Amino acid sequence: MDNPNFIEIQQFRQGWLLALVLVPCISALIYIGFTVFRNWPMSGTKMLIYGAIALALVLVPVFMLSIKMVTEVKNDAIHIRFFPLKREVIPFSEIAKCTARQYSPIKEYGGWGIRYGAKGMTYNISGDHGVQLELANGKRLLIGSQRSEELAKTIRFKTFTKEEEG
Repeated sequence: MDNPNFIEIQQFRQGWLLALVLVPCISALIYIGFTVFRNWPMSGTKMLIYGAIALALVLVPVFMLSIKMVTEVKNDAIHIRFFPLKREVIPFSEIAKCTARQYSPIKEYGGWGIRYGAKGMTYNISGDHGVQLELANGKRLLIGSQRSEELAKTIRFKTFTKEEEG
């Protein structure tokens, strides 16, 4: 079995971000509740519309809380899962350079999440530390990590070990 040599699980749990999502959703749900109560009885069509909006307002925070980023360094490659949105595998043979670094999520990549920009692609959940990979094809990928030094050290060890064995 291929046990990971490194695993890190990150989730969106920043208080300001949760407030940014929850406050408008809860406010809108309260407004919808008062609107339905004030206009009762109402047509089935209106009830269906208000119900669909209320459901969406509940599902947005649930979706936000379900997102997690799992970074695993296994014997074959780096495995990144940005659940439930994306999965990527980077074989060690494709890595030309690996560096732990501090970065500016907003200035360099436009924020957190899965981002594409002039500086390449990034997967990040929180913080401002990560591992910058330069791939053999010239592309760049930044993996956000709260343990960036340990992640970079593990990737470098696996990359150089694979090259020496081959």
